[in-house]
Amino acid sequence: MSSRLLRTEVVRVLRRDGRPLQEGAPLLDRVGLFEVTREVHSVAESIERHVKPLDALRLATALLVGVPVTLATHDSTMKAVSQHLGLSVVDPVVA
Repeated sequence: MSSRLLRTEVVRVLRRDGRPLQEGAPLLDRVGLFEVTREVHSVAESIERHVKPLDALRLATALLVGVPVTLATHDSTMKAVSQHLGLSVVDPVVA
């Protein structure tokens, strides 16, 4: 599961690298995408610890999924804030 931001990020990377957009399908077809709603924005805005705006939207999505989730990040700030918010975290680079 991920925020709808993942689709945008995948498309932007493929465009940056001059690759066909359909190369993103193997990943995007396996991931459930949650819309970035007003509620997601409200939760993101309520996160008191500093994270970048898009990271706050990712955290808010994880908090609103409704079931326990594990957030994957290699960013130390995201890891610290995620854990502060009670989310499980895995570093995909170390794991």
